[in-house]
Amino acid sequence: MQRLAIVAAHSELQERGLLKRAEFGSVVTDALVASGIEETAARLAAEIGVLAFVTTVAQWAEPAPPGLFVEVARTVVNDLMARATTFCAEADRT
Repeated sequence: MQRLAIVAAHSELQERGLLKRAEFGSVVTDALVASGIEETAARLAAEIGVLAFVTTVAQWAEPAPPGLFVEVARTVVNDLMARATTFCAEADRT
């Protein structure tokens, strides 16, 4: 996607993107806390959600996207869950 190439070439745009990502995570965290979720759990969920969204957009924006946005998102979320499960299992063994 042309937009991603432009952002990749300009550090100012990359910084702006990081700030937007941080703000989005903060807003999601605040909303989860307001709904009764404990703050650490809310922050974790928000960070995972932001990571899933950013990863999905990057894959979906490839010249030959692997499917519809919702399909890519589902695959990304499933992959993140599998990686988290593996990480937790490995951490338990140490």
